[in-house]
Amino acid sequence: MQEPDASPVKHLADLLKRSAESSKAFKRDTVWWRGHSLAHWTLVPGVHRNGLRSNYEKNIAARFMLKAHTRHHQCPAENDYTGWLFLMQHYRLPTRLLDWTESPMVAAFFAVDDNPNGDGAIWALDPYALNANQSQKPNILIAHGSVALPIFRAPFQKKATKQSLTAAVVGREVDIRMLIQQSAFTIHGTVTPIEAISSANKFTRKFTIPATSKQLIRRQLRALGFTRHTLFPDLEHLASELAALRLPD
Repeated sequence: MQEPDASPVKHLADLLKRSAESSKAFKRDTVWWRGHSLAHWTLVPGVHRNGLRSNYEKNIAARFMLKAHTRHHQCPAENDYTGWLFLMQHYRLPTRLLDWTESPMVAAFFAVDDNPNGDGAIWALDPYALNANQSQKPNILIAHGSVALPIFRAPFQKKATKQSLTAAVVGREVDIRMLIQQSAFTIHGTVTPIEAISSANKFTRKFTIPATSKQLIRRQLRALGFTRHTLFPDLEHLASELAALRLPD
């Protein structure tokens, strides 16, 4: 397991400093971020967690496609594998996609929004260096391009060629929250966590958020407009946020 970098993030000023340090360390302005409310969680997507069998992924993907059309009126074409996988990820089906964001503040929100008694973590990723390591292509890959597409196609084919590649990809925005959260993605053809890839220290950094600092960071983020109902702009999250308020009679 990769050890955290530098000192813990105890408030947003620390995070801004770590952001600048990461850009300098990676030698680029584009850094992707991910927040974990528990620091021991690894960088592996939902379908590869908890020892799930390989047939599970194909099974739930097929069932989702069969039942989605009566519930969603703009489903992708049958052979639009990237569109289907992004749609499944959007609706929280376990997939081989892992969510990232271009905003360290958004990552911080997810790191402190849950598990108040446990240390959280924020991960920084250099997506260009990850792809250079994995595919010798030092750029962010297009989801439907020749390198990434076989990884997207695998869950939908009975005898797909096994892929061991992990890649940083850009794809179609299927919902306004992807815009607001400045979403980015890695796609994983293997169960190996990103931080366990050879030379991962060249393209990842990890910063711990102590449990005792989560409440302060939540307050700081709220003051800057980072709340659940602004990051998830739908009526369900608006109602949930309002229901939690304690307003005078």
